[in-house]
Amino acid sequence: MKKLTTLFLAALMTVSVALPASAAVDIKKQHISSVPKMAYKNGIGKPQVIVLHETANNNASIENEVSYMSRNWQNAFVHAFVSDKRAIEIADTNYSAWGAGPEANKIGIHVELVRKGNFKQAYNNWLDTAVYYAKQYKIPMRFNAGKSGFVTHAYVTNHWGGTSHQDPVAWLKQNGVSMGQLEKDLKAKYNKGTSVDVSTPPVTHTPAPNVPSNLKVGAKVKVLASAKTYASGQRIPQFIKGRNYTIVQTKAERVRLKEINSWVYNRDVEVLKAPVVVVKPKPNYKKPNRQYAEKGIYTANTTVAIKYSPFVRANQVARLTPGESVHYRRVAFSDGYVWVQYMRSIGRLAWACAGQASADNSKNADKYGTFK
Repeated sequence: MKKLTTLFLAALMTVSVALPASAAVDIKKQHISSVPKMAYKNGIGKPQVIVLHETANNNASIENEVSYMSRNWQNAFVHAFVSDKRAIEIADTNYSAWGAGPEANKIGIHVELVRKGNFKQAYNNWLDTAVYYAKQYKIPMRFNAGKSGFVTHAYVTNHWGGTSHQDPVAWLKQNGVSMGQLEKDLKAKYNKGTSVDVSTPPVTHTPAPNVPSNLKVGAKVKVLASAKTYASGQRIPQFIKGRNYTIVQTKAERVRLKEINSWVYNRDVEVLKAPVVVVKPKPNYKKPNRQYAEKGIYTANTTVAIKYSPFVRANQVARLTPGESVHYRRVAFSDGYVWVQYMRSIGRLAWACAGQASADNSKNADKYGTFK
């Protein structure tokens, strides 16, 4: 348990928010066990800044915020939440988090101010907690002045990119705290009293890459619909999501995908379980063994080939990926496979390989998806 003890002057004429004369914040460690442990840019236990956030949710308690993040950390997570009653650390501050874009994530400890409750006390506790971490890791007293000291999420957005949030500016202003006042309050805390519990010093051992075993070169992955930005900080276009790619390089927290030559965070990809169907050459036929008209919807459950004629020897022109559907109008049995014909978006008929035919070409013996 870390304890923060802060002695503050009862009357400080420059402070627009009247802070309590003294405050103590218990930082409860409630770490989410599944979050990845990734080293900071300078190594484990070597953060450079404290990133100041607020939750932007008037109705959520600190327990609500922690519970939500424990279920959704794959999208983003911070190190600690602070309310009017307590501080809860949900991720080890010796390792980085995903709280404010790639540049800030590599160097920052992220601390969230919870809106619900008494603002003055929550604000005071938030300052205590931020200053505690700063002293724990020997981060200097600077404010919104580059890559050391304290920075707001808004400062990160405006100067480093990779994120679009402007907190905690509006919420603090709404409660009578300007950015100039925030800097003064931080300096007062930093210079006049927050003690540091040295019972849990930062670790300094060499970081080990935290790459999941199934994220390896050659693996086929899908970019998740929830993915927001590349590792570079640029927004991921919608058409990139839900499609399949090949990993050609891995790092601790990201992978490079061959088809788009871009780095994507590990949390934003999913390894495909179903193998890509490889259609092996078989004897050529002048026409399909059997074909007939039939209308329906075919949805692939694995990656299948699309060709302009239903033969193995024909060139592949595209592919269907798991979950993609087509409205087909005809079925053919050819070269030992079942094919369905549909109209492509470019206005040309094509055939998708939809399963393996039985030996007598009477049925689809091994379907590569579902039919409706």
